[in-house]
Amino acid sequence: MSGVVVVAGATQGARAINRAVLDAVPVICTGARLFHVTGNTDLESALGVRDRLAADLQQRYVVAPFRDDLPIVMLAADVGVFRAGASVLGEIPAAGLPSILVPGRYAGAHQRDNARWLEQGGAAEVLEEDALATLGDRILGLLSDRPRLAAMREAATALARPDAADAIADLIVEVAKR
Repeated sequence: MSGVVVVAGATQGARAINRAVLDAVPVICTGARLFHVTGNTDLESALGVRDRLAADLQQRYVVAPFRDDLPIVMLAADVGVFRAGASVLGEIPAAGLPSILVPGRYAGAHQRDNARWLEQGGAAEVLEEDALATLGDRILGLLSDRPRLAAMREAATALARPDAADAIADLIVEVAKR
């Protein structure tokens, strides 16, 4: 088993996700190359974890506080782990990326609805914060199930709306003519 995993909690990182990833890095890196976008707050902790890994695993754990090339990393990844903010509704389908979504518990729990929409569409699994201790095993489980990953990728791609901007522009023009 081998794969590419990208974890990006949010612009500033997500402490709960970062902690779970840091606990699971040795497990995840046995079966994947892990790109971890930590935000600034957890960067030093992640670098410390990387430094303590066996030499052969250190190169499999790529850490950064932010990535300008995150869309490219998402396109190259086999599995993504994210919060479930509004942007994932477009990003995951656009990248065709099978994902594990960890909805935040704040702001009226709207992220749970976003995550469930992608889960019901077959593109993602939902993992609640209180189950984050299972994250490493969940990632490796997905990576080892290639047929499931292919089905999730296909489902994610089917949810994409590459023509959305044109459709919105057409609607605005139509409304403006009235």
